[in-house]
Amino acid sequence: MSASGAVSSAPTSTLEPHAARDIITWHAYTNGLKTGAKFGGAAAIAVLTANHYSPTFRKRLGISGKWALVVSSFLGSFTIASEKLMLAGTRNPQKYLDSIDPNYIEEKMNERKTLKWYQNAANHVYDYPYRTLAMVGVPLVGGIYAYQRTNKAIQASQQIMHTRIYGQGAVVVLLLSSMGFHDYMAKRGRFEPEE
Repeated sequence: MSASGAVSSAPTSTLEPHAARDIITWHAYTNGLKTGAKFGGAAAIAVLTANHYSPTFRKRLGISGKWALVVSSFLGSFTIASEKLMLAGTRNPQKYLDSIDPNYIEEKMNERKTLKWYQNAANHVYDYPYRTLAMVGVPLVGGIYAYQRTNKAIQASQQIMHTRIYGQGAVVVLLLSSMGFHDYMAKRGRFEPEE
């Protein structure tokens, strides 16, 4: 039976072990995020209200303490909710999958048949390394130059020299990371959709 009370009719026993693990993990993660958002939002409202109406709260607790109240309530509730679901899924995966909405499982299985955006991006970087370097490097150096132009304390020739030094360093880092990524993809192979 699912959380909404409907009986699951999806053939969850035919799932491969890694597919079942991925579905359980993602389901626990998303439910943890939802729980964390609820508790974090409630804590944020409470902190804003206390900050507005209580001079003692305003004076005695700094900005980092106020943020800590909100963030820790989000992280704590996220951790508890997702770990509880992960534990249930680890103990009895079949029972856990049967309790999930069947539409959720079908949707996740269909997602596995298409590449995610970061896999498409990785394939693009692997297939077109120079084009990618140009697409990232030129705007990066242009942004460094635009930032240097805001520094009115130095002359234009010094701004250009700073841009050259920072831009050269940034492009060298891009080249090295691109080479490392290309080697990784050469060993691993391109990302392909699962059948």
